[in-house]
Amino acid sequence: MSYAALDAARVAKAAKSALTALGQIKEQSETLSRKTIMVERIERLLQLLRKPRCPVAVW
Repeated sequence: MSYAALDAARVAKAAKSALTALGQIKEQSETLSRKTIMVERIERLLQLLRKPRCPVAVW
């Protein structure tokens, strides 16, 4: 397994953990919303990179 795949797996795990933590916060603020959107985008980019037809996939 390449280093890029290992790093991507770590980032995916961290993104999932962050979304779980952000989802547990009851108070909704603009900052929280922005953080949640940013983490969701990171998670979506990782999903796209894992697709075999992605031209920049490294694994």
